[in-house]
Amino acid sequence: MKLIKRNAGFLLLMLAALTRVIYFCEPQGGIFSCVQSPEKGPFEFFEPVKQHLSERARKFLPSPHSELVLGMTIGLDDLSKSPRFKDALKRTGTIHVVVVSGFNMSLVAGYALKIFGSPYKVKNLLLSIITTFVYAAFTGFEPPVLRAWVMTSFMLVGKFSGRLLNTLRLLVVSYFVVLLINPGNFFSASTYLSFLATFGLIVFADPVENFLLKLFKNKWSVMGDFSASFSAQIMVWPLISGMFGQVSLISLLVNALVLWTVPITTVMGIPALLIPVKPVWMILFPFCDFFIRVVDFFSEFDLASVEWKMPVPVFIVYYAVFLVLTIFVVRSKEKHK
Repeated sequence: MKLIKRNAGFLLLMLAALTRVIYFCEPQGGIFSCVQSPEKGPFEFFEPVKQHLSERARKFLPSPHSELVLGMTIGLDDLSKSPRFKDALKRTGTIHVVVVSGFNMSLVAGYALKIFGSPYKVKNLLLSIITTFVYAAFTGFEPPVLRAWVMTSFMLVGKFSGRLLNTLRLLVVSYFVVLLINPGNFFSASTYLSFLATFGLIVFADPVENFLLKLFKNKWSVMGDFSASFSAQIMVWPLISGMFGQVSLISLLVNALVLWTVPITTVMGIPALLIPVKPVWMILFPFCDFFIRVVDFFSEFDLASVEWKMPVPVFIVYYAVFLVLTIFVVRSKEKHK
């Protein structure tokens, strides 16, 4: 009974979210779809602005460099204009990088706090949350962005109130908030890819990096990126395999090699889009070019990716094993606090 009282707010949130899913979604031919979702296309008025920025990027950068910047900064998916590069991204397991994600949101939140000042003032807190909301809305409020905005907002409020929030619990809460806002996300593949990747980062990134430090004795510059990439990939690749029937065999290596360019491209890309000054684009170009050349190089290997769909029993056992590992890791972290 005490457990229920302590988690009453969470249980109410979960109930409300699932009620929304059931109410707005109905079965069609044995498959659920949210045909009545009221949140469809609420931010379409941003589209003309995004198209204008798209034209600006293409004025200063060739393809696929412009598509890369637009995807990382404002979430504009124009990769169809560069099908060869899109295929290379898929083969190397790096297509997830060319979208706005939680990482981008954390960068925006960080810079918002630097601009507005101390996060312990109500005005600065509200301005930071509003700024991240506008950015999330501008990028289309896709499930990964919505999840990131919810988590970022909660963490900002937690910092303001002086409370250290449990990120794993916050991730679960954000899942139900995402469903509450748009029940259609319950059936979105990107919802689960985003949550599983974030789950992997929260639970396994530090243990993996600590293991590598013990193994190699020295900290290499790519070690953090490799640990983050590995932790995210081990949680999402079975789902990717099950949904798309394709698995990249070199994604860990390629991600570790190119991830360092993402914050640079994002941080420089946003002001470059807003202030069309050629020198900024010239500085940005080499980082985009490096990313593209690495992806293109590794995508040429015959075994860059293989077609394989994970059987359902293996899928279940795989995630069951990682559930046990999660319990072990979480308890281990709690002991060392």
